Amino acid sequence: MSARRCSDNDEKAMAIVYLCRGSLETAKQYLRNTWDMGLDSVHGPVMHRLRDRHDPLVEFYIKSNKKNRFANALHFYLAFNRMPVENRELVTRSDFEVYSHLEKALYQPIMERVAKITSIQSYQDVTDPLESMFEDVKRPNPAQIIAPVFSWAASVAYGTEKLDQAGFSSLLEHEVRRRIKLGCLSISGLKAEIVNEHLSRLPAREQHVLKSIYGLEDRARTFTEIAKELDINRIRLGQLRDKALHNLNRSIGGLVFYITTLSTKEEINTYMNQEKEKREKAEWYDRLWPEIRIRILDQLGIKPKDRHLVPKHAQSLDVLHDKNVLDLSLSVGTRNYLRQHNIQTLRDLYFGLGELRDSGIGKTSYTEIKKALENLGISAEGKEKEQPPVDETEAPLNEEVSTLGLSTRAENCLSDAHVFILADLVRKTESDLLDIRAFGRTCLRDVKRKLADRGLSLSDRT
Repeated sequence: MSARRCSDNDEKAMAIVYLCRGSLETAKQYLRNTWDMGLDSVHGPVMHRLRDRHDPLVEFYIKSNKKNRFANALHFYLAFNRMPVENRELVTRSDFEVYSHLEKALYQPIMERVAKITSIQSYQDVTDPLESMFEDVKRPNPAQIIAPVFSWAASVAYGTEKLDQAGFSSLLEHEVRRRIKLGCLSISGLKAEIVNEHLSRLPAREQHVLKSIYGLEDRARTFTEIAKELDINRIRLGQLRDKALHNLNRSIGGLVFYITTLSTKEEINTYMNQEKEKREKAEWYDRLWPEIRIRILDQLGIKPKDRHLVPKHAQSLDVLHDKNVLDLSLSVGTRNYLRQHNIQTLRDLYFGLGELRDSGIGKTSYTEIKKALENLGISAEGKEKEQPPVDETEAPLNEEVSTLGLSTRAENCLSDAHVFILADLVRKTESDLLDIRAFGRTCLRDVKRKLADRGLSLSDRT
């Protein structure tokens, strides 16, 4: 009796789960619970159909690691996360659905088991003011904390002979315990410097609210005391606190990895050295620019009486290429749009103006960017062929995604993908959202339903 037919994507996911199994029993249980499919059906008709279609990934996993299928699971994890491994090109971002099944069947259970055995969260000292504040900024579950260590262990374990799932779990547990002993979970030393540095970038009032609530300067104060000092009510104070935590989370961004995970001091020290180099470059330039400017004006033959017409702060792109676009005075919506399109430096911004205009950015945001560049002495002339399309963001689109009332999972996924306001969300297609890690069909239906209630929808661009 032949196996019932499923979609091609489902059949590929079944085959990969079977070929990347930790044990036959694990694969059998997951196939039955997820697709109501027996192991014999997958091993027989499903595998035959995939062989006829000559799927390169399936063929590679059939030929490799016949005695240790768990090695295939490690290969898929490394390749999907773009880590150096052989035949990485066989796994693409379009295999997200397959990855999500392996995550549920293998990766997540291993991380949760190790987190439970090591009691990882009990080592976090939430009585520390900084750690208490960061718990409110970002609350990772134990498995998320272990995820970076999982990546390290997968790199070490892949290719090791006779290392099965049990051996991998043991390696992961040993490394987690080692990093716990090193005190990597505490926000102290270099981690504290990072948090305080980003805290100092918030507006003065938001800084004061957070420092007072969490006792970062002397002692933690009550809402009543702080509200009386600022001459506002407790509800307004709560709004200020939530806004400050939201802005801090956005400011820290990728540094959440360093703060919430078992990162070592060496890793954080590398980051701090990089930041120090950037600051030294900026300080060096600030000291030398006045002299450089005079020499350039002399070479151009501009007379002293006319030099006031030349912008004093004009800077070459060679010097500005490392300057972060977040240092520009831009609105929240514009910053989010640039972050969404992976525009991080002024060089990215200057040379990407044409593509940015064609991407559907609003006229107001586009004009705002041009003006910010011109204030630095950088002309946008020649980088635009025509005026950007008139697509001005309406007021409702400036609202935060959190106002939709989405599920916690959907909100977290969108936040990780830097989708903060409705304008960011409606520019996404269904495919864009499904490419976000851990964002599945259920989250997609939730988003589409909540947008429809507002009279909005996702983009239908191809």
